Amino acid sequence: LLRRYGAQLRMVERIPDALSGAMGNQMYVAVFPTQEEMDAFYADVLRELLAQGADVNARRQQNPAALSSGPKSALEAARRFGRSDSERILKEAGAEEP
Repeated sequence: LLRRYGAQLRMVERIPDALSGAMGNQMYVAVFPTQEEMDAFYADVLRELLAQGADVNARRQQNPAALSSGPKSALEAARRFGRSDSERILKEAGAEEP
């Protein structure tokens, strides 16, 4: 990812451990001139996470103190935020409906 998208990356940081359970432990901030390039980046990041062994069916723990009940899985998040490309990649990798 760094080799392919290095020119677009503005920040690559480790997430504090206090947040990593819900969000993972790596954060990328990138700027792209077109929506198509941004979509390709999202797809490549997702594929890389899966290639590194990310659990395609991981479920987020619900926080009883949270004001909203956000998506509980990557598949649900992809669907909720209109990321049909991510939804397809997750299903191809074996994601099950939450």
